[in-house]
Parts: sequence; structure tokens; C-alpha cells
Amino acid sequence: MAKKKTEEEKKPTERWRGRWSWPKDFPEEHFDLLNKRYDVIEKWEADRRKQGPPFNEQFCADVYYIADSMTKDDSFKGKFNPEELYQEMCEVMNVIRKGKKDYSIYDEVKMLGKVMDNHRKKQ
Repeated sequence: MAKKKTEEEKKPTERWRGRWSWPKDFPEEHFDLLNKRYDVIEKWEADRRKQGPPFNEQFCADVYYIADSMTKDDSFKGKFNPEELYQEMCEVMNVIRKGKKDYSIYDEVKMLGKVMDNHRKKQ
């Protein structure tokens, strides 16, 4: 006699997207939204690279981080626009650097915090 299935089998959630993977604690209900945001970022990144330099690679990676982090807790307000985020990062970093040529990881974390706060839903 065959065993009865007591639970419907769940299809495992894909935790990889090309070169990206999501942490195990990432909420499954936000996967679709994150995939859509990654689609938008990838299209923006390809177009931006065609324009040529200057292009800050780290800020590009930070756009992915913002999408990942703020989608995880569903705290992003408004329309997700990678170019707007990138430009805002450049502007905020210029203020933080105050004319210095280089910046530190501390400066970058400070900049990310400010940009994310500007786009966070008020609770």
C-alpha cells in the first residue's frame, strides 16, 4: 500500500539569481519584488556602462545592497530608481568627503545610511 501524502509538496524557493544569492532568512514573500528590482538594476547597469566612465563600481554594488536590504524588511518608499540612488550616493559622498580625493569605508557606510534613510518608509 502506498503512503498517503499528508502535506502538499512545496517547490523549493530559488535562492540564487545568476551571481547573487539571498540569505536563508530572506522572506519568501519578497522574492518576486526583489527579482523585479534586480531586473531594473541590471538593465540600468548595462545602460550606464555603455555611457562609459566615470562609473563608480562600488556605488553600483551598493545599489544592489540597498535593493536587497530594503526589500527584505519592505522599508523602501516610492518608486525604485537605481539611477536616482546612484546620483544621490555621488552627491552625498561629495558632501562627506569635503574635497578629499579618497574616502574610507566609514565614509561609505555613513553615505549608505543617509541615502537609505532618505528612501525609508516612515513608521
